[in-house]
Amino acid sequence: MSTALTLCVWVNGVKHPLFHITVGMLNNPAAKKTVIDQFKGYFGSSNVFKLVFVQKWGQNSILTKSWNPTTNLGLETIRIQMIDFINQKFPGSLDTSRYTQQTLDNFVKQFGPTETRVGMSPQHIDTKGDQSYIGQTIDVTYSLS
Repeated sequence: MSTALTLCVWVNGVKHPLFHITVGMLNNPAAKKTVIDQFKGYFGSSNVFKLVFVQKWGQNSILTKSWNPTTNLGLETIRIQMIDFINQKFPGSLDTSRYTQQTLDNFVKQFGPTETRVGMSPQHIDTKGDQSYIGQTIDVTYSLS
């Protein structure tokens, strides 16, 4: 059974009740714990990120961009590092059934190049179809769970 490795979104110190960004689905609880321990230093209340809602994706989601303006490190880079870490340290632990190579190829045809890996969704937030966030930039922090 797979479990999600997610980044919870916090706005003004409050965990947003709907927003999260999925890193990937894991079928190994030890892998999830190790990834959280390895990467938690990037996140928390002292690591503020800019979160930009870019454009509609699918029925309910909005593609996002996010980065830490202090370090200029993009969230997508951190997510890729997590996926690469999982694939190196825990081969076969990443559930790739939802985000296949074909899924990524189709995404690139529609939206352009991406650094996303197989098993990792393009960076997006499910807004339950609320597209009013498109174009907004907010300061957020993340927690990894």
